[in-house]
Amino acid sequence: MLSSWQPLLGFSFLLAAAWLLSRNRRAIRWRPVLGGIVLQGAFALLVLRTRAGRGFFEGAQTLFNALLDHAKEGAARLFGEEAVGLAPGSTPLLGAVILASVVFFASLFALLHHTGVIAAIVGLMARLMARTLGTSGAESSVAAANIFVGQTEAPLLIKPYLPRMTSSEIGTVMVVGFATVAGGVFGLYVEMLRQSIPDIAGHLLAASVMSAPMGLAVAKIIFPEEEQPETLGVQVGAPPSPYANALDAAAGGAGDGLKLALNILGMLLAFLALLSAANGLLSLASPQAFGHHWTLESWLGLLLSPVAWLMGVPWQDAQQVGALLGTKIAVNEFVAFDRMAQASGLHERSSLILSYALCGFANFSSIAIQIGGLGGICPERRGEIARLGLRAMAGGILTSWLTACTAALFLMP
Repeated sequence: MLSSWQPLLGFSFLLAAAWLLSRNRRAIRWRPVLGGIVLQGAFALLVLRTRAGRGFFEGAQTLFNALLDHAKEGAARLFGEEAVGLAPGSTPLLGAVILASVVFFASLFALLHHTGVIAAIVGLMARLMARTLGTSGAESSVAAANIFVGQTEAPLLIKPYLPRMTSSEIGTVMVVGFATVAGGVFGLYVEMLRQSIPDIAGHLLAASVMSAPMGLAVAKIIFPEEEQPETLGVQVGAPPSPYANALDAAAGGAGDGLKLALNILGMLLAFLALLSAANGLLSLASPQAFGHHWTLESWLGLLLSPVAWLMGVPWQDAQQVGALLGTKIAVNEFVAFDRMAQASGLHERSSLILSYALCGFANFSSIAIQIGGLGGICPERRGEIARLGLRAMAGGILTSWLTACTAALFLMP
């Protein structure tokens, strides 16, 4: 029997883990930590337990299902209805679905950015987090932007400030980048899971919003502020749109989306093959035990099953959920979501908690992505960014898991 103390225990355990990772425990300021926890709890209460929240879920599900259907209709003209699963009895090809959803959503988000819609929402969220947590305008703006754009695009918002930002601010930018996902791939995750999890669009959107303030809170534990940020109490404005008009934005976004989709396809191909090779080596190196050969997923599931249980997952599902948590860290979230979509026998509650825990970019390959992205924007601090990478990734992992604990608490019947 599950009870509310289970995710509460997990929440406390994960905060303690963040404290152990801190670079200077004596310098931790608790206002941003408590503010992040309160703000995440307020978001969770609003979205998961109120009538307005139910309307949010229904609206998000209707909106994203309609957008995905439009994307697949466009792709059907290029690849055929069978390739995207529109023909009766057909099974969609993952590659065609990735191209359709990522290119379409990247184009849509570029259009929303050009028209100022995203800038208005980001500005509102940034002001709310800065006033609640006492964080600087630069790091608050990046945290808000990461709800919509990726870990390498969001820092462009504060490019002029990066050379003079404190070490704590740089670490915070990295943590919130690891803890959230990009709008361009959001539709892909919804498409992968909408057949198996009701209201997945609402849950993934909630996870992205909830992880923004928690990412700031965790970052300020791991990288406590010891200097005076230049943008403390200053609102950072969004840069002007790089596009000439709406048509240019739609076309430019589609081009960026195509590059992202090809990158995703390449990573999936490589990592799925490498995972298969690793399991092949494990089957040769380790003898059969307890009735089956042990794979990388089996070992990861064994290692992380207590963490899964602490999030609120029933014990009978803990090893399977733990394996997917480990797959996301060791490989990436795309492979983990793909395996999750194919998983059978998981309790509905376990699937919901897992969707929150996987909703982030924290994995080993993303360290290189952040070093390349942030280091390209601010080359003079590339070495510092590299030194912070592993600890920041751990902060991103803990943030996603804390978000899952909060969701589990508010999803209690």
